[in-house]
Amino acid sequence: MSINRKKLFGTDGIRGTPGKSPLTQQEIEKIGRSFAAFLVAGARVLCCMDTRATSAGLLSGLKTGLLSSGADVLDAGVLNTPAAAYLTLKLKAGGAAIVSASHNPAEENGIKFFTAQGTKLSESQEQKIEGLFFSGKNLEAGKYGRQGEEKPLSKALDTYAEFACSTARQPGFGSLKAALDCANGAAYMSAPRIMQKLGVKLSVINNLPDGGNINSNCGSEHPEGLAKRVVMEKADLGIALDGDADRAVLVDEKGSVLTGDQLLGIAAISMAKKGTLAKKKVVVTHYSNYGLEQSLAWHGIKVIRSDVGDQKVASEMRKHGLSLGGEQSGHVIFAGIMPTGDGIITALQIMNVMREEGKTLSELALQIKLLPQAMLNVPIKQKKPIRQLELHKAIHAAQKELGSQGRVFVRYSGTQSLLRVMVEGKSEKQINNISKELAEKAKKELG
Repeated sequence: MSINRKKLFGTDGIRGTPGKSPLTQQEIEKIGRSFAAFLVAGARVLCCMDTRATSAGLLSGLKTGLLSSGADVLDAGVLNTPAAAYLTLKLKAGGAAIVSASHNPAEENGIKFFTAQGTKLSESQEQKIEGLFFSGKNLEAGKYGRQGEEKPLSKALDTYAEFACSTARQPGFGSLKAALDCANGAAYMSAPRIMQKLGVKLSVINNLPDGGNINSNCGSEHPEGLAKRVVMEKADLGIALDGDADRAVLVDEKGSVLTGDQLLGIAAISMAKKGTLAKKKVVVTHYSNYGLEQSLAWHGIKVIRSDVGDQKVASEMRKHGLSLGGEQSGHVIFAGIMPTGDGIITALQIMNVMREEGKTLSELALQIKLLPQAMLNVPIKQKKPIRQLELHKAIHAAQKELGSQGRVFVRYSGTQSLLRVMVEGKSEKQINNISKELAEKAKKELG
């Protein structure tokens, strides 16, 4: 079978449809061998997966590739992605490989990789793996003179849960009542266990994965059901995770959904008050609401904008020596706790602020005044350079119409066949009209 040379990695790891390139059985094994060749010979690689029906088969192929190239495999089974990052550091493994497509639909899947430092791969590291994959050099099975050994990690979940609990303000959250949406994903066991250990009065939904219901009308992508549960249960907050639990959105006691921008703002202001916000700066992406930037400025906090993707956010944080960063989608990185985004840790840190300040989540959210924002995902058949399209002229015209009171940001999704159109401004009617016009132009040229 011939494998066409093309870029393997998207915004967050490798994504696709199992059985189709680049997630055929042959390619999955080759990806495993490529990662093994990228690491130090004989390295230990922590492996885990989410709850998709296809994850076990993909993980098996990935392990076959790793083992045949002399890497040892530490198999943690079903486990949330941030737990894998933590355990990689804790166990001093050479890296980690996680089978998951995060918030994507159940029929899609993918692979995420972590370095020995528990961080996502840099672009240059991804390029090295792609170079190995496409050239085929140093990928022969048995090249390193040994077959790797596989070892199950039966205590992986317990070890991570103990760590997560240690980040909560002691003696726990016995006074808080929460609703938790596990998205039928990888944290369906770990998240409830952690919250219950901390004394949270818990109501759990979407924690019965069947292989096909991960992210299906639930979790961080669809928090509407959780919002209703919070109001019905008279809970203090709701916590919605995504399929691999590296992101979270929260719901306040009134049933309003808080975005990652609001959570980032709440955390930044609290950390600034305590003197733990390094350099009084926060990293956000181009999607983050301009209202967040304005709100943080009132507290003497500056923002640095990065490209989209938690990998890009983390890289920018390391570059500037910062302690906090995140995305509107709910990826929030507390560098002093974890080197990567963790939805459970994010929820715990916001709960810490609620306890410390004695305020409800809705009261804390009032600190962040967001601008109206319209976001449309346009299905497309091809990804042409935007500068070569008539759409590019329309974007400039829209920005001119909004002036300094708004902005337009248009980019292709790194994980799906979508064009994302975002428009911000003071008038909700105006931004909705502009976003729809841009989406229609995109459909004509790319649909």
